[in-house]
Amino acid sequence: MDNELKPCWFCSTGWPEIKSNRQYAWVQCCGCYASGPPTRTEAEAITAWNTRPAPVVTDEMVKNLKALADSINGNCYLGEEWERKTVNALLAALGAGHE
Repeated sequence: MDNELKPCWFCSTGWPEIKSNRQYAWVQCCGCYASGPPTRTEAEAITAWNTRPAPVVTDEMVKNLKALADSINGNCYLGEEWERKTVNALLAALGAGHE
């Protein structure tokens, strides 16, 4: 089994790592704190993280993301640089580039 973790599907810039407690193991992104489902073993946690389903994207989500991009990109006082990059990267990944 391949135990290499795929990049975070939310921020794609964070580094995922395996977390565990006495009962469960899961993968969590250290960049945005997205996490996979709790599983019984580290191997199951890796598999769950690496085989996650593709997200469902709606027109409404794209519209809201574009509005967010407009507000962040249009005002140098709104949002940090990573937020601008993240929003624009999401739009590009969705094929809905920001004009």
